[in-house]
This record gives sequence, structure tokens and C-alpha cells, in this order.
Amino acid sequence: AVITDLGVPHATWRADGADLVVTPVSGPARGRPAPAGPRPGAADKIVLTGLPVGRGFRPGPATQAERDQLRRSAGQRESAFLVVLTGGGEGAGRLGRRAAAVLRGVPDVDLAVICGRNARVRRRLARLAARSDGRLTVRGFVPDMAAWLRCADLAVSKAGPGTIAEAACCGAPILLMSHLPGQERGGVLRVTRAGAGRYPPRTSQL
Repeated sequence: AVITDLGVPHATWRADGADLVVTPVSGPARGRPAPAGPRPGAADKIVLTGLPVGRGFRPGPATQAERDQLRRSAGQRESAFLVVLTGGGEGAGRLGRRAAAVLRGVPDVDLAVICGRNARVRRRLARLAARSDGRLTVRGFVPDMAAWLRCADLAVSKAGPGTIAEAACCGAPILLMSHLPGQERGGVLRVTRAGAGRYPPRTSQL
């Protein structure tokens, strides 16, 4: 059982029959019972580790030369301040509204929006991109998210633990625009307390 919550894991993670439980946070260290248990008699099979990420995130932050190459490959301007906005694989988090607010309120940045499987918001943003003087790039589900985060100056996302871990690996500071009630709040706290990003939940704050 691989737990991905960065806060106190949700009760549904409990897996009494598991042979091994891998978790990024320690329940007992917080003075709480372990959030998920392995099969009876295997209490030593709880492994505290980081979140698993794809191979593309392992090289870490890009050098300037690598960033320039990644931007050229993605069709982005090398000299611009690049913001990558994503809502995870499902494209959640009011991406359309937030993308429009960034373009309107911060005229000196370029914006790439990764819409995931959200075809509706992708179509809406494609119309906006046609009027953005080249500042807005819109993509659906991408297989190379590591490349986008490694060449970004700033990532903007919901507080999904996977995106937080991936941005951290790539050295991209992150603005967390929303989180699921409960377990994702822990990710917000970890990011903001570490100084790795901020939490502006309202579009006006973003």
C-alpha cells in the first residue's frame, strides 16, 4: 500500500492485509496511531520514505542551458518569465478563470496551462490563446510534465501531493490555489512552512 497524502492520511488508506506500507509521513511520529497497517504480525513493514515520482523528475533542477533547450522544445520563449498552471490529470481547479486572471493581471509573464483530460477547459482556453499575443500555451494531458516543470519559473496548481513532489524535485516554487478538504491541507502546510511556495486560494490573491 503506497500512501501519497502529505498530511495525516485519510482513514480509507488503511490496509490491514498489506505486506508492506510505504508512507511519506509518519503517523506515530505525530503522536497518532499509524494511518495504515500491514497484515497482522508485520508491524515492522511500515516504511517511511518520500513520494514516488517518475524517472523524468529524478535529474532535479535544470541548468540554464537545459532550461533554454526545454523551452525551445516546448515552443516557449527563453527570455520570458514562464508560469505553468496545472490542475492535475483531471484539469481541476477553475483553470479557465485563473488563467484569464493571470493574463489580465500580470502582463509581463507567459503562461502555459496543462489541462489534463479536461477537454472543456482546453477548448475554452484555446479561444483565449488566440487573443493572447503568444503569451498563452494550452496543452491537454502531457507525457512530459517533468520537462514543463523543469523549465518553469513558477508552478501554479491544486495541492495534489504528486504535483507538490514533482515541483520540489524540479526546484520550481509553487503557488497552491486549492486543496481537497482534510488530507491535502497537510501538503499546503508543508509547502508554506518550508518557504517553497504560497497558498493564495482566491483568484484575486493569485
